[in-house]
Amino acid sequence: MQNKTLIIVIAVLLISNLVLLGVYFFGKDDKRKGNSKNEWSPVEYMAKEIGFDSTQKHAFRELWETVNKKNKELNDSIRINREALYRNLKLEPQPDSLLLEIATKMAGFEKQVTLNNYEHFRKVRAICKDSQQTKLDTVVSRLAKRSRRR
Repeated sequence: MQNKTLIIVIAVLLISNLVLLGVYFFGKDDKRKGNSKNEWSPVEYMAKEIGFDSTQKHAFRELWETVNKKNKELNDSIRINREALYRNLKLEPQPDSLLLEIATKMAGFEKQVTLNNYEHFRKVRAICKDSQQTKLDTVVSRLAKRSRRR
């Protein structure tokens, strides 16, 4: 009797695991597909959240592409410097002056990214109608909180 119960429990667990794997690999998952440009973009998100008309949407797209290009170069520099910083882990004694120099460079790049983003949202606010500015302020506040959690 115990063997029969054990076999039934194992069979149920096996079937539930197979179903879970099937759902994971074959089920629709919007988050995994979210990288496609057709499915999600910052332009579409902002247009929906704030209610941009087609002219505003076009202007926002241009602003976003500009700030994205500027920040990409800075983020690449941050990544390169971070890699250089961590390559020093294997060195003894630790080169303090070099580590501080790299960290200072990274801080400068981070500062510029932050200022670029701030200026970007000032320009976005300028293309908003009065009724949209409150919505923009809410979205920007949410984005700022999200970026602190990273």
